[in-house]
Amino acid sequence: MSNLFPSELWLQILEIACAIPGELNANASSLFERPSHLDCLNARRAALSTRRALPRVSRLFNQLSTPLLFQSISLRHGRTLNALLRTFKKTEALDEDGKPSPGYGLWVKRLDIDFRRKRLWNYFQPEDLYTIFSYTPNLMVFVGLGTWPSLDGDLLVASLNSCLQLRNLSLPSDVLPGIYDHMFQIVTHISTLRTYFPTPTPHDIPNGFDPDSHGFQNLGQCKNLIAATSSDVWLLGNAERDARYFPHLHTLHWYNGVNVEFIQTHGFKIKTIDLESNSWTDIVPYLQHFPNLERVIVDAQQIAIPYLSMTGSRQSYIHPVPCRTVKIVGVTAYSSQPSHKRYTALFEFLPDCFPGLQRILILEDVGVKNLSSQLSRIVRWHNYLAQRNIRLEREDGDLLIRCNEQTAVVRSE
Repeated sequence: MSNLFPSELWLQILEIACAIPGELNANASSLFERPSHLDCLNARRAALSTRRALPRVSRLFNQLSTPLLFQSISLRHGRTLNALLRTFKKTEALDEDGKPSPGYGLWVKRLDIDFRRKRLWNYFQPEDLYTIFSYTPNLMVFVGLGTWPSLDGDLLVASLNSCLQLRNLSLPSDVLPGIYDHMFQIVTHISTLRTYFPTPTPHDIPNGFDPDSHGFQNLGQCKNLIAATSSDVWLLGNAERDARYFPHLHTLHWYNGVNVEFIQTHGFKIKTIDLESNSWTDIVPYLQHFPNLERVIVDAQQIAIPYLSMTGSRQSYIHPVPCRTVKIVGVTAYSSQPSHKRYTALFEFLPDCFPGLQRILILEDVGVKNLSSQLSRIVRWHNYLAQRNIRLEREDGDLLIRCNEQTAVVRSE
């Protein structure tokens, strides 16, 4: 039956069957454009049986689906990394010039390496990490999770420089203090790089760091950067004073403090701010520098709601400082799942804080699933916000709840 349809049609069908929306979006600057790393891991686990079964259907399916299996790879075990390297080496071939070609590694566009469970990496060798990058020249997204072993900065730079299409680089914060100088080479020399997280903060940098000599030196460095952080030490010096740097910048992540001069210079470019685990009150003093701000991401558990105490009881209402330009707010739960009292207070607080608000998005799939058990409350939240012309949505833009006079259904799938 597979021979009755053109290969191109089957390929599109298989791509849909294997796809995780936003997973390969290398231009994503925030959770508005991509799923969280946790959501990606869970979605890959759910789709793994389908991905494994497709190559066994027929010879044509094997030919078409094998590249899809290698597009996005998640490694959570040292032995899996070793097996992947053996596969890449086994499929090496010579190109037209007689030079070794990476084989299956050419298909890899996203790579996640998760070190959160240390016991699974007892026999890991850092050299294996450097080697895998040499087999993946078309890698666009690299995500590192957990506590990493000590790395050689020179080897890491050399290996990442072989990824000529790298656009999104996410490394654990504990990696940065030891390789901060090498990381700057990566950030400034990979011309395709658009986002990198997290970035070093002043407490990560040893004494003697001179931003004017170590930081950005010319306008061509990081010219494609679309996202930055509020406390990035590399933004000190030339880059914080000259608005000609980062012409495509539009997203700011609020980490561990703020570089006031950078915000005063580049704030007019910012359209999206992710507060990470910070409170909205942290940004209020700087709102005047963000005249074009349209989207904000808040942590439902961390945002300080003026009339909600830590116990969830009501206090005297303090009207928040309004930001009239924001039209979309994304809600996450980075730290822990909020109580229904906090959600209720949050949904009452946000319209007051953002008078022009049109949409509230629950950005993490796990958050949507946890809310699905609170149907009656979601109906009340939905109706309350609808009266203010505000949509309560999932991350894909669909309404969180579908309801009419007789029924109400949480849309969690």
